[in-house]
Amino acid sequence: MARKPKTAADAPQQEVAVVAYKGFDKSLSCRGFQYEFGKTYEHDGPPVRCGAPGFHSCENPLDIWSYYPPANGNRFASVEAAGNIDRAEGEDTKIASAKITITAELHISDLITRAVKWIASKASGDAITTGNWANAATTGNGANAATTGERANAATTGYRANAATTGYGANAATTGYGANAATTGNWANAATTGNWANAATTGERANAATTGYGANAATTGYGANAATTGERANAATTGKDAIAAALGLNATAKASVGGAIVIVARDDRGALLHIFASKVGENGIEPDVEYRLSTAGLPEKVEN
Repeated sequence: MARKPKTAADAPQQEVAVVAYKGFDKSLSCRGFQYEFGKTYEHDGPPVRCGAPGFHSCENPLDIWSYYPPANGNRFASVEAAGNIDRAEGEDTKIASAKITITAELHISDLITRAVKWIASKASGDAITTGNWANAATTGNGANAATTGERANAATTGYRANAATTGYGANAATTGYGANAATTGNWANAATTGNWANAATTGERANAATTGYGANAATTGYGANAATTGERANAATTGKDAIAAALGLNATAKASVGGAIVIVARDDRGALLHIFASKVGENGIEPDVEYRLSTAGLPEKVEN
């Protein structure tokens, strides 16, 4: 496969173009391929989703955390996917495209805001509300629930069913496999129980909680806590006075200045060995650094 970088201005006319999102490691590399912002990449031949040919990205911003979670210094970007695009029915929104342009770097708060908009855009007729105190609920596979009203709740139970809210105090909850929950309102909580189902919030004191395997919880608001109990599920907070608690096997946690982390160590069967809690700045815990608890009960920095 021949991959040729070029400037965005020199990119040829694209046959198909969609806005998507991509994850990278801290060096802006994905599976050994180095990317740069503002450049377009292309390859010869048809792309293959989950295969070697093609450039991979996700149309749902939160789906990228299944591949690059908000941990280990991973970075995220908006991209333009073009040319031939390979999708899959009944899977997440991961796509493979013949061309990709890396347009702009995004932070967790950016991803959450865009996720709410993306979910709402897909919720045409699938339990969407805009009024104050109005609830939205779905039970169908792949069905979306979206609200924009104050204290309006969104709930889903379907496979890959997304819930999104933007109202003050409006909660989003999902129980479906791969179903994402995202909120942007103050005191608006997001909770998921499905495997790889991510929960993300940006509002003040808006908590994010997950229980599924590999399901990440991320918050950016003041006093907004992130908690996970699933294996390999990461918890990350950037708000002051916010606690990141990772209680599952091989789970990690990080917090910013003024925050705190709670991490545990478990054996291969999940039995609890040790628990560690500390404010950032105490006990050697540094801000915005990912930690995992060793089987000896000592916090360890997580390297890529």
